[in-house]
Amino acid sequence: MRIRLSSSVLVGMLCGITLLPWIVFFAWPLMSLPEGLKQVSDPGNSLSWRKALQAAVDDLVLAKVRFTVFQAGVSALISGGVGIPLGLYLRRAPRAAAWLRVPFGVPTLVASTAWVALLANTSVLYSVWAVWLAHAVFNIPWVGAQVADAAARVPQSWEELARSLGARRWHRWRAVLWPVIGPAALAAMAQVFVFCSTSFALVLLLGGGPPVETLETAIFSALHSGTLNLPQAIAFGLWQLALATGVAVLSQRFWRPQGGVPAAHSEAAQESRAHLAISCLWILPYFIFLKELRWSIFFQAEFWTSLLPAIHFSLAISIAIAGAATLWAASAVVALRSTGPGRWRRWGELLLLMPSGVGALTLSLSVWLAYSSWWDPFEGSVVAVIVVQTVLFFPVIFRGLWALNRHPPVEVLEVARSLGASAFRAWLTVEWPVLRKPLAGLVGLVAAASLGDLAVVSFFTSAKGATLSLMVSRWLGHYRFEEAQAGAVVLLLLSGVLSWGFRVERG
Repeated sequence: MRIRLSSSVLVGMLCGITLLPWIVFFAWPLMSLPEGLKQVSDPGNSLSWRKALQAAVDDLVLAKVRFTVFQAGVSALISGGVGIPLGLYLRRAPRAAAWLRVPFGVPTLVASTAWVALLANTSVLYSVWAVWLAHAVFNIPWVGAQVADAAARVPQSWEELARSLGARRWHRWRAVLWPVIGPAALAAMAQVFVFCSTSFALVLLLGGGPPVETLETAIFSALHSGTLNLPQAIAFGLWQLALATGVAVLSQRFWRPQGGVPAAHSEAAQESRAHLAISCLWILPYFIFLKELRWSIFFQAEFWTSLLPAIHFSLAISIAIAGAATLWAASAVVALRSTGPGRWRRWGELLLLMPSGVGALTLSLSVWLAYSSWWDPFEGSVVAVIVVQTVLFFPVIFRGLWALNRHPPVEVLEVARSLGASAFRAWLTVEWPVLRKPLAGLVGLVAAASLGDLAVVSFFTSAKGATLSLMVSRWLGHYRFEEAQAGAVVLLLLSGVLSWGFRVERG
């Protein structure tokens, strides 16, 4: 009885440790958005929602909503229209398909800088066409990778069996392939819609401002461009939250990948150079730096004098974010495992993944409204940057760890315990060797992604301390393209070092 009580208390503590930051830094701030809109729209009457509703359906706000849906919808359709055939082409080429994930690891600020250099002196730059082009090159490989993974789960013997039964190509596609790859493709396109509707750096730097302005960039403009317009910023945030979370919930509910067999059991054909060439094609735009870069700038002391403080500041923040997100995700995984399978586990998984559907500036605005007495975006706050980015990147590590820990090797752990190993020793011997490499990859990915973040640091960082991404953005804004391209190269190299450095394994 004493052991059962201790176990229940431990499970309760783990659930509390997991839910507390989710409630304090995610749920409560988002709940403050509608209340904040009501207060600033009608300060004299805290019970009236009339003016708050008028602010939310203002013509300018609805125009931004329509453009966001239009821009993200077209981007998702282009990505799906090209990504699905690409994934099908590479479904028997797993090594080539793995290269499709590389472009998604390029920081968006680096991608923006590359496209600015590529489209310079053209009419496409600073238009919605530039945004669509950058989003397509960024997201087509993502859709292709998801479709290739799903299609690899369909053994070739299934198609041969259908062919032997007289099924034509269209019937084989509809009866054999689409039931497996369809949910994966639609889920990937839904994720692309969310990515593009919450995109900040690409739209801000390639769109050139209004009229190419989405809800995410409009929040920043309402707060930092000219007169402070808080009601408008909150209205933009509410619409952006509704769009992103609505699509994310639909994706989770209806478009989950299913069926097939494990990809390792599928028959893999011989990979050709054409497979690898098509996979690497999506990385080529970022090699523009090799052509346009003025290499002599790296030998100028003035360049490094201005850049080194930003590098140190950025590395410290990114490592802190990766560490905090990892600890939080580990406690969440242990807590969910302790609850056992059932409805509570499914609801807990859905709630913990919700931050992945929220825009960075929407969450930043929500945190500021909820805790304005602590953090002022006009004064800057490193703690706020770490908190907001930890909430945003937590689902990345949690999703990866949860996929590995959903079905623990209970029998092997019991054997280890029966042989006299402690609980920690059994976990260290049985589970840690399986978790070590994927966890290192996830930590490196989060550290690299947070290093290139521009949205949150633009919201909360003042002139007192600029990150590397903010320095590159300011150089672009002042048309100092040579310094911006050099800074983007440094950012790309540091992101690669962080992403791959955590993967180093000792022999």
